[in-house]
Amino acid sequence: MSRLRALLVHPIAVADFYRRLASVFGVRFVLIVFAIYGLSQGIGESMAFYATRYLFTDDPPEGFGATAASFQAYDGLAMFPWSCKALYGLISDTMPIGGRHRTPYIMLAGILCVVAFAGLAVTGPAGTPLLATMLMLLANLSIASPDVMLDATVANHCRIHPKLASDLQVLCWSSLGLCQMVGSLAKGSLLRAASVRSLYAVCALTGAAVVAPASLGWLGEERSARAPRRRLGALRDALCPAQADDPATPLFRLALVITGCALAQGAIGVGAAAASAWVVPSCGVVICVVVVASCWHFEKRVSPTLARASMYIFLDAAVQPHTLVIYKWCKATASNCDASLHEPPLPCFSPEFLGFMDVFASAAFVLGTAVYNRYLATWPYRSILRAVQLVLCAVNLLDLVWVSRWNLALGVPDAWFAMGYEVLQPLAKRSNLIPIFILAAKLCPPRAQATAFALNMGLANFGYAAGGYTGTALLGALGGVEPPHFRNLRLLVVVRSLARLLPLLFIPLLVPRGSPQDDAFKLGGASDGGDDAGLAAAEADAQRLSSGGGVVGGSCGDSSNSSSSNAAAGAVQLVASRAVVSGQLVKSCNTASGAPLDDGEQGATVTTSTSSRAI
Repeated sequence: MSRLRALLVHPIAVADFYRRLASVFGVRFVLIVFAIYGLSQGIGESMAFYATRYLFTDDPPEGFGATAASFQAYDGLAMFPWSCKALYGLISDTMPIGGRHRTPYIMLAGILCVVAFAGLAVTGPAGTPLLATMLMLLANLSIASPDVMLDATVANHCRIHPKLASDLQVLCWSSLGLCQMVGSLAKGSLLRAASVRSLYAVCALTGAAVVAPASLGWLGEERSARAPRRRLGALRDALCPAQADDPATPLFRLALVITGCALAQGAIGVGAAAASAWVVPSCGVVICVVVVASCWHFEKRVSPTLARASMYIFLDAAVQPHTLVIYKWCKATASNCDASLHEPPLPCFSPEFLGFMDVFASAAFVLGTAVYNRYLATWPYRSILRAVQLVLCAVNLLDLVWVSRWNLALGVPDAWFAMGYEVLQPLAKRSNLIPIFILAAKLCPPRAQATAFALNMGLANFGYAAGGYTGTALLGALGGVEPPHFRNLRLLVVVRSLARLLPLLFIPLLVPRGSPQDDAFKLGGASDGGDDAGLAAAEADAQRLSSGGGVVGGSCGDSSNSSSSNAAAGAVQLVASRAVVSGQLVKSCNTASGAPLDDGEQGATVTTSTSSRAI
């Protein structure tokens, strides 16, 4: 915390900070980190999600006029790339392009980003929801994959220069956080002045800002002496290795199953949008059962405790219904702002105000991390998860006060009430996410830490998407929740809030006893029996996570026996360190990786940040 405070307060310290990094890694590397984390993710991803919500929910001709249920169907498919991040490292490690494993994939992703967002800028509301969804799917892929590639490079630098590891993480997070805040301040005014097309045009420019430095070799990646001749064969060897006891193999296979399930769920959601309201939720239940059964089937061979933790990570998000109804209830529309239709009047928040709330939410996420590090880091896993679920239930019930308009009766304006909610909700969500990912990091087997952790990131993002379909089922069951009259909105808030208690049923079954202070053996983590140094390093990394120090080297970088040891190892190092980095901006779970993980909230909050949508 003191390091970040010094950077923000003292200009000389800021100059010394960048000069120190540039002298070791080069100015070009610092700039490409800023381009990917700051411009592409901080501005591009944030503006894209903000614009997409307006594009789909605004009435024609400004938008598609989609209901909350139909938006979730399209959004679930568009967010699919954040559910399969474990595969990106595997593909880049086994299938280099021109002898390089990272740079060509970043270049391709940047080009794809420009094409996808340019298509959205050109078509806008003149296109179709399906076309916009497919373009957003490509855009999410173009943002999620460079995240893995740059994580791998930064992690490698952390291993070579461990004393600068925390500085590299501050560079990543300061780039992301500052650009996200700048973008959030500007996007509301830009939307009002020039429609969603202008926001997508800016997103396309952020993609071009990634292509240029990558094509000039600013990542600093050297060409391999020998490019493998059998690219597909190398990929097959990773999935079917000669060593039968390779712990990475079942994890890779599970990643393929999850990818297939995520794609199937998204496709069914869009394809069956016009069918019965129960078709998509019913298929979603079947897919969730398949995911949970697959986690146990594949991961129990590595570690039964890890399998249970993965199941909890997925189910914790999947059983939390979330919809876009509260967003549609509070945003400024012709019907919402018509006082003759609503007594008392609805909040009618402007695009500028919703954008400003993203800035407030980002600051609250940082505060949530500090609160966890200061007061909760030593609590047992089960105790903190139980306590946080109770707090989240209470915080979500605040929406009942809002939609019932009791805040006005108490003399609290809507804007102030919403801002207060935006402080409490990220605080509680951060305290819920951090221990889960600390647990996942500590349970990763010594020879497959990277794959296991990246897999759990994908499960968290997939679980969030599944929670959207749970919300769709709730909308269908209640009926009459959509605008303009928002009937049964209070009941929706109550049911959605009480659903926050459902994870309490899973905690004693799936979450091990112990606390972040315990080592992997005590928690039931797996050991390969012959990598004591790697295991010790893994335990040390997890201990640094629990104390807020982040992963700066060690175990996550020692997974050379895994087929995807390089990019996936980088992903787990950086993502694990992002779970708890004291005083730094944290990309929540996609967030995303991309995420997602992002905010697509698990409640019905009004914030439009992407930080908790994907990791």
